[in-house]
Amino acid sequence: MNEYVDFQRGTDALKVAGMGMVLSEGKLSARQVLIGAIVTTVSGALIGLVLVALSGTTLLFIGMFGVAALILYTAGPLPLSHLGLGEVTAFLCFGPLMTFGTYYAVSGQESVTALLAGVPLGFTVAAI
Repeated sequence: MNEYVDFQRGTDALKVAGMGMVLSEGKLSARQVLIGAIVTTVSGALIGLVLVALSGTTLLFIGMFGVAALILYTAGPLPLSHLGLGEVTAFLCFGPLMTFGTYYAVSGQESVTALLAGVPLGFTVAAI
């Protein structure tokens, strides 16, 4: 989604080392990237719903936050990534929420320890 929206807004016009840049380099069309983003998001949501059915509604709220973060990170009139909140979003989603959600999906129990275990990972991802 980020690749598609940034390309549509002209944000990805400048080539940056290490970035995908599949749209600006013409490797994929905007339509292909959008379809890929939609398919992977819907697939992830469906898998998430199965996990919610197996383990509990706590995962539903984590998943809803994740989908909202996916959209609000780069899309909308005031994207989080343009408000200086991109790193905070990455920290939360790929750190504490990911470790907590994984622990909950496996055990069916909420754990502050699992939440805190994601803090170092979140800082690492936010620093990239």
